[in-house]
Amino acid sequence: MDATQMDAEQVIVPYLAGGLPADESDAFEHYVSEHPGICAEIEQALKFKEGLARLRERGELDALLRAPASRRWVPYAAAASVALATLAGLLWLQLRSPAPAILFLAPSELAARHHQTVTVRGSYVLARTRGSANATDVTVPSQPGAIELRIVPSGASNDIHYSVGLRQLHGAAPPTKIEAGPVAADGYVTIYVDSSQLTPGDYELSLTPVVSDGSPTESDRFVIRLKQP
Repeated sequence: MDATQMDAEQVIVPYLAGGLPADESDAFEHYVSEHPGICAEIEQALKFKEGLARLRERGELDALLRAPASRRWVPYAAAASVALATLAGLLWLQLRSPAPAILFLAPSELAARHHQTVTVRGSYVLARTRGSANATDVTVPSQPGAIELRIVPSGASNDIHYSVGLRQLHGAAPPTKIEAGPVAADGYVTIYVDSSQLTPGDYELSLTPVVSDGSPTESDRFVIRLKQP
């Protein structure tokens, strides 16, 4: 995504409304993280539009346009400052707010979050697959609880630590991630999913080795098809 693609109407507004596809949302957040100046460009493009809209709502725009040019800058500046503060706050919240907690290392962690006992409603083993044709069918429990996922890494080693990510395919929400540690003695990397945070559909789960030097690593990817009972 380059600067020529940063169209305020086509990117920012859908992003703040949560309407961008996951890949476009990730690309936009990555671009902003590497180009802080884009925020200033976005603010310049939108602050006067929002400010003028506020003046129009208050019935002050027509009078302002009829006023001498020397008197126009004050209400313009006030409206722009309000729009600037609003937009900056929305951008900060959207870029800084973490995804909802969905993944846990143990049912007790999920129980602590909900302040009540949590039951494991199902257990599934994930072996490496490619494509949704090999999706693992998972039944969404009728009662809230934990879904146990036992993942088989393609290159299991006790020296490797893994992170696990989960995202809904074709959805706009960003993926949720958790540090899952090494392979356990039983040969699995086991995590638990909060079923109350899931809706029927296809999800992609990624298992990624964590390396200290930050070099690229290949992830094992699994497709989970959540179905109603």
